[in-house]
Amino acid sequence: MHGMRGKQKLVVAAALVAGVLIGRGFLRPDVKTERVPWAGPTVLQKVQALGDLRTVRYTYQNVFEVETTREPEGMLASLPGVTNVVHATTRNKALVSASGSVEAGVDLTKARYETKPEGTVLVLPKPRLFPPDVRLHVHRAKPGVFWRDDNLTVKATDVAREKFTTAGLQQGILPAAQKSARERVEALVQGSGANVQVRFDP
Repeated sequence: MHGMRGKQKLVVAAALVAGVLIGRGFLRPDVKTERVPWAGPTVLQKVQALGDLRTVRYTYQNVFEVETTREPEGMLASLPGVTNVVHATTRNKALVSASGSVEAGVDLTKARYETKPEGTVLVLPKPRLFPPDVRLHVHRAKPGVFWRDDNLTVKATDVAREKFTTAGLQQGILPAAQKSARERVEALVQGSGANVQVRFDP
């Protein structure tokens, strides 16, 4: 009986020592951790459902003068001074004011995800500009003596679109659209259960 009690004491003592070692980090229990898989197709479907996303809009106003002329044709083009005469007699002018906006965004229907050694990467297409929206008002117009340009307003609208597009690019509308799209998408995939990186096509 005394021998059995001694063995029991040794077993209890060994158990207590093992507990102390585990608590201090000398021994670690065999606990398996499982990574939560990323539901790639489901998240991708949600991102693509955002569609052709317009994220940034810049508005502009501009007053300018537009001018068109005809060019001499055939044998007349080679005669000295004819070009100046044709320009003077066919010159159309108009003073116009244009207002409108230019937008940029990302077509998220083209988003895709890739599996890399460092993890899952959601790849978005590069941002792009949308055709500018222009409203034109003609303040005064003067047709040419021998030619009236019926497309003068259309040409003025094209000039305004070009001006708005150039201004938007110079003011960084594409980087702003990319930043906004990244924030929108990262917020959407935040609860996916994995560390997902968002990148753009180079």
